Amino acid sequence: MIDRINEWLLTSSDSLDESLFTILKQMGEFFDLDRIGLFLYDSAEMSFQLVMEWCHLGIEPRQQKVYRHQTSLKDQMYQTLRDGKPLNFESVDSDVVKQSWLKHLITDQIKAFYAKPLWTNDLFLGYISFENQRRSQSFHLMHDPIMTIFYHTLSLKLSNQFYVQDYQSNKEKSSEQQHKQYAFVANISHEIRTPLNGIHNALYLLQTTDITKEQKEYLDMAQTSMDQMTSIVDRVMDLDALESGQLDIQKRTFNLEDEMIRLIKMHSRQLEQKGLIFTWNYDYQINHEVIGDDRKLRHILSHLIQNAIKFTEQGSITFNVKKMDEKSYIFEIKDTGIGISEEHMTHLYDAFYQVDMTDEKAYQGLGIGLTVAHELTKLLSGKLSVESTLGYGSTFSLKLDLETGHDISFSQLHQLNMMVYHDHKPSKMMEMLSSMGIHVYDEEHKTSQKADIICFEIPLKQGETLHQIKEMYGRNETLLLTLGHMEQKRMKKVDGSLEYPISRTMLMQKLLSAMHEIRKSVTSMYTKTLKGTALIVDDNRLNRVALESILKKLGIQSVLVESGQSAIDYMKEHTVDLILMDIQMPHMDGLEATRRIRSLGQSCQSVPIVAVTANAYFNDYDLLKATQINDVIFKPIQIESLGQMLRKYMSTEETIHIPDEITRFDKNDFLKRFEGSYDIAKEVIDTFQVECPKDLEQIRKSIETHDSEQIIKAAHYYKGSCAYLSGKRLVWLLNQMMDDAKRLSFDHMEELHGLLVKETEELLSQLKQMHF
Repeated sequence: MIDRINEWLLTSSDSLDESLFTILKQMGEFFDLDRIGLFLYDSAEMSFQLVMEWCHLGIEPRQQKVYRHQTSLKDQMYQTLRDGKPLNFESVDSDVVKQSWLKHLITDQIKAFYAKPLWTNDLFLGYISFENQRRSQSFHLMHDPIMTIFYHTLSLKLSNQFYVQDYQSNKEKSSEQQHKQYAFVANISHEIRTPLNGIHNALYLLQTTDITKEQKEYLDMAQTSMDQMTSIVDRVMDLDALESGQLDIQKRTFNLEDEMIRLIKMHSRQLEQKGLIFTWNYDYQINHEVIGDDRKLRHILSHLIQNAIKFTEQGSITFNVKKMDEKSYIFEIKDTGIGISEEHMTHLYDAFYQVDMTDEKAYQGLGIGLTVAHELTKLLSGKLSVESTLGYGSTFSLKLDLETGHDISFSQLHQLNMMVYHDHKPSKMMEMLSSMGIHVYDEEHKTSQKADIICFEIPLKQGETLHQIKEMYGRNETLLLTLGHMEQKRMKKVDGSLEYPISRTMLMQKLLSAMHEIRKSVTSMYTKTLKGTALIVDDNRLNRVALESILKKLGIQSVLVESGQSAIDYMKEHTVDLILMDIQMPHMDGLEATRRIRSLGQSCQSVPIVAVTANAYFNDYDLLKATQINDVIFKPIQIESLGQMLRKYMSTEETIHIPDEITRFDKNDFLKRFEGSYDIAKEVIDTFQVECPKDLEQIRKSIETHDSEQIIKAAHYYKGSCAYLSGKRLVWLLNQMMDDAKRLSFDHMEELHGLLVKETEELLSQLKQMHF
């Protein structure tokens, strides 16, 4: 028996298995006992539960009866065991036993009883009992050193098993709780996507209408909030998909700088509200597009920036983007916030974990941002690291590999001369402009060439005027631009402003748009627009109408149906160039509708069908292939992504595009021109209404004969009238017409004239709304 005990003591097994039962059996036979029982203490129930038992032949086991003894703090026998002392009754028939929870010994006709308490690390585990039902017995051998070692080891093994069981139980409960949290927020997020899509589309359409500067500011606020809400929904959906293993990498070509600026603007309002200084450093050696999963990259960085803003009450946040080598990029977000202690570092990426901030409400949130960022980074085979000092701030670094895409060209601006008016500190604007190939300089390094554009980074110095600066460094037609919104009266006569930070492609578009005023732009104002007919299938009327309006602005005609069956019926009689199919519809979902449309014949087998869904993880290749769906667009629909996707399946044509930022009628400019002389303004409008048909007819006749000189003369004459009435879009069209005439290019003259007629009608409609 001693050898068996030694063997069991040396084993690494932590479970109460057959080896322990064998030892109890050998002990019982060696000591000539009738029963040995192992009882574990349940502190919640104040009771002892029989968990293992050996019985001599002919002795009825108690375990079959689900044996449990209830005790109390007042019980003398219980207190003895709690004090670490054994219970030793060579004869059970005593008053002490009769008055305690051990009175069952008398009922069971036990003659002798010994109980050894089991303890470890101040934790009372229970006891092991030795009983004789046939005769009285001395238990002095139970104090033998080998038995003492046995008791101690048994206690350790029991304790370890308790911890393992508690850990597994807690882990299962935690996992189950997290799963419920994931499921709940994921379901809510999915339901939110549909109304978000409607709001997103409505905001986009509103942006394309003529609105005032004040309305534009409100619209920008709404769009920022919309982007933030979309980001919250996306991160919840990401976490749910990561937990279920449904998230895949979806690579596409994108402009990294544009994407980063969009990310910054998404958080700009929060930065302003907290008064934080934001610094943006971009590696302008990145003159190409990149290939990767832009959506997941945006989500990772969004979580990190959001985290920095949340935990920084004052000071600054710095965002650095740098290319390390051919494929490796590093993104750094530094803050001067509260920092992270070593204690909380280990839980940094745990889902729903939040640092206990006692009574502070400022740092509350979902508690999943860093979890999602960490998991997405692993999915993209990147590395996310953090350095932090409690009370001083944190730096999160994301290292990621991105493939190299097409080069980005700024050659349209290489002929420009641009002067930057700044405070002689290192100018990030000058660094950006230089990287675009623009000849840029400041006051100290001026050249003999006059500037095409002068950009003001700072307000004018005392005594200086715009006229003086323009006369000294530019020409009459030189454009004056400010960086940001400068609140200074002397800066009111500038030609426009540039928001910062801004990406280089966005800056190029701004500059080219501004340059049309002086006709120095070398870019063509003709763009490729989509053409064709799309069938929109969606049970939500708002979604159908919004998508129709968006497609119309892209040059696509639409047919609207409200169900899968209606789509099938339409396709039986008609052909379209593309079908936009909502996936989640009642009665017949988009997948089934697609299958049935494909079975209608050869023309329906080749028509591109694009799934439109709020489920951001509807990207299973096998499923798409099985249902013969060509592509997927996710709600809320990003207009840029929609345009890129449509160009894959629909034809294009060259057409004239008037820049969106040019308003049809500048009311403020008009009222300022007449300065309250409304009678004169009314007379001018009436005269224009009578004369404009004649002017348009004169332009048309000149176009018919391809007489470039007459076209220029007639267009210039009409331009004067339109400019006097602040008809900015008409002025833009007439400038384009005169430029084409000078180049003897007549291909788009009829289209230009058609747009002149349409824009004139729209301008007259707005002028009629002016009540004098």
